[in-house]
Amino acid sequence: MQIKTQNVDIDFQLKEHMSDIGIRISGGLDSALVLYMLCTYINETQKDLKIFPMTTNDFYRPYQVEFADRVIKWMKKQFPDVFFYDHDTYNLKEGEDYIEGQYHHKIRAGQQFYEKYGKRVDIVLHGVNLAPPSEIVETFVNQDGKPFTGPKDNRNILQDPWDMEKKLYKPLINLDKKGIAEIYDYYNLTDTLFYVTRSCECGDTTLTNNLTTHCETECWWCFERKWGFGKI
Repeated sequence: MQIKTQNVDIDFQLKEHMSDIGIRISGGLDSALVLYMLCTYINETQKDLKIFPMTTNDFYRPYQVEFADRVIKWMKKQFPDVFFYDHDTYNLKEGEDYIEGQYHHKIRAGQQFYEKYGKRVDIVLHGVNLAPPSEIVETFVNQDGKPFTGPKDNRNILQDPWDMEKKLYKPLINLDKKGIAEIYDYYNLTDTLFYVTRSCECGDTTLTNNLTTHCETECWWCFERKWGFGKI
């Protein structure tokens, strides 16, 4: 399944031997799009693929599961013939690192999947994507002119979407938010799925209506979302 954008073409394909596909769902724009692409791929190819969704809830910003659930429910309505395993969730304990916590959750979830079904998750899809150009990131500052802390993982270089050693497939890894916005437009998702997701990582419960809306001005991710899509 090929998808063209202005700068990067995505060849979304899964290996022939794969049947049980894990996917990390955060409730944000990127993982929601990867899930949509996966469901579309299953429909188009008619392959017998089943989806195992996983979400790690950060102790500091415990909203991921809520919005991931919304995304999954939306997908099930759009793709009623696609099979979903139960949504596997984990709440990080206070002090656990979010990146490491996600990795360890993935390992545990895979082990539990094997114990329950007697088979392995073949690959885990991830929505990580390329950061905006450095000159754009420099404009992501708060009202006092101080820069925000952005993603901890490396999103500044082009990478191979496949990491078979870690059993990861990251189809958006070389695409920034403007490219992702192109794909949302391509699938007519900008006025539908877009509003099901939440990208904000501001922990201010007052500013975000108890972590249900976007802060819009106080976190790196809101600035990236607005830069890519022109709206929050």
